Amino acid sequence: MLDATGVIGIARAFSYGGFSHIPLFDPERLKESTVKYFYDKLLKLKDMMNTETARKIAGERHKYMEEFLNRLMENRINGTLV
Repeated sequence: MLDATGVIGIARAFSYGGFSHIPLFDPERLKESTVKYFYDKLLKLKDMMNTETARKIAGERHKYMEEFLNRLMENRINGTLV
């Protein structure tokens, strides 16, 4: 689970989404999208860690994923995400 967080988790999510022709983002959040996958799965992983070390690492990686999504959504709002 720890491997699915942070930079590697982001890369894997977008790689799979592209390979599977899954949309990057659906503004109505009704359809499957790569961004929706972050909220449905990846951002929940930090609470599933079993050791203190894993929880610490996952917490740091979780913050990175949140920051990434915030920046991605800022680009969408500014009209640069298509």
